[in-house]
Amino acid sequence: MAATNNYITLEEIPIVSLSPEVRRHLILYHRYNDLFYDKKTRKVTRLRQTDVKLRSGFQPFETQEGKRIRSKKLSKEAELTEQIDDLAEQINGLLDDDKSLRNQLVEMQDLVSNVPQLKSSLQTLNMEYQEVKAENDQMIKIVNEVLETSGNLSSSELMQELRDIIKSCKENMNSQAVKNDDLLVQLRGEVDAYRQSGREKDLKLDTLSRELQESKENLNAMKQVLLEAKQSVDCEEIQRKLNDKEAEVDHIREELESLNSQNESLMSKLSQRMPSADCSMYVEQISSLQQEFVDRLDEQVVLNKEMNEAQREEIRAIQLLLDMMKEENETLLNANKNLKSKLKDCEESTNEIEIDILKLENSKLQVENDKLQNKLHLCRYEEQQEITEYEDELYHELEEKVKEKDKIYKVKYTNEQLAKLSRDLIDQNDELLRRLQFYAEHLCDLCDVDDTQKQEMVDDIFLLKSYGDNAKNVFETIAM
Repeated sequence: MAATNNYITLEEIPIVSLSPEVRRHLILYHRYNDLFYDKKTRKVTRLRQTDVKLRSGFQPFETQEGKRIRSKKLSKEAELTEQIDDLAEQINGLLDDDKSLRNQLVEMQDLVSNVPQLKSSLQTLNMEYQEVKAENDQMIKIVNEVLETSGNLSSSELMQELRDIIKSCKENMNSQAVKNDDLLVQLRGEVDAYRQSGREKDLKLDTLSRELQESKENLNAMKQVLLEAKQSVDCEEIQRKLNDKEAEVDHIREELESLNSQNESLMSKLSQRMPSADCSMYVEQISSLQQEFVDRLDEQVVLNKEMNEAQREEIRAIQLLLDMMKEENETLLNANKNLKSKLKDCEESTNEIEIDILKLENSKLQVENDKLQNKLHLCRYEEQQEITEYEDELYHELEEKVKEKDKIYKVKYTNEQLAKLSRDLIDQNDELLRRLQFYAEHLCDLCDVDDTQKQEMVDDIFLLKSYGDNAKNVFETIAM
């Protein structure tokens, strides 16, 4: 069989007698496409693709069908990878845009939170203006009372009382002017900060060059935030209140004009009752004070108009921002729909690719199953051959053991014969020693020998007996 997937298959290995270690390797590695059997080392090792060229006689190749399937699979995988990368870039862009948009919403909420503070400042200024108006009305009332009772007073007393009234009026106006100046400085700082933040917002909005895209959940959350912001800032209500403030300012101006006319009538009455020189002097003083008071009121009105205009600009800017947010929201919805359609197309293409991959895997598994069946038969044949060789080895070992056992039996029989012979020799030796001792004693009695010779013969006999005892011990040891 031929090699596939650039690896040597087991079918190309010659049928040889495998050792148990090799068989364990074959059982352990159920995928045989990357195994190689080396006859020299008698081991199965993994074969890398670079090692294929070094093995003579095993030239790997790939079929045309395999090349076509692999190229188709690689092209589909590359296309899918490119689509996934594009989607990942779009999602990263969405996350960045979402972050910047949330920061802008937080800053807009901060701007909206400053609106109640400006409203409270305007209310404070209006209250102080009402206090000044009440004090002015009280002063006019006192002057009228003085004029009504001036018939019983001298001109000096009348002038002194007028001086006291004018002095108290100046003090009240100065204190109120100081308060108004402080409040105006504070309001101007707040308005400048508000305008600066508005300009920064305009610059940030102008620098947004990409379309925002976001998922459905983020869009819903953004809608909720926009609705809450719109509810918290009612532009029509603020506009109506500003119009009411302007109407109040116009009404105050009319009242000031009526006060001016009343003052002129009072001055004419004073000029009739007082000397011309003193009257002209006090008239000039009162006129200057009145003009100063009117100028301050005009300045206050101008400032109120500027503040109202600034608030209108801020309201228009907020409304513009809300409109832009609505447009961006619609853009986001359209982008989300497009993204969903793209994702749906990608999922469909992905499902088709997965079906093709599953078909390829199924065919590949079928081929591998056939290979494994062939390899199983081969392994069974090799295992049977190994069992036969193992039985032959056992038979040879049994024959050798039988031969060794025969040798042992022969040695044992020889030892038994030697033991029997040793016992016979021991008995014969005892008999010979007994006879030798008997003959020696009778020989000494028959022969005329001295005691010394007799003792020498006895010693020789005992020496022979000791030799016989030693031989007896040796034979007994052999017999055992």
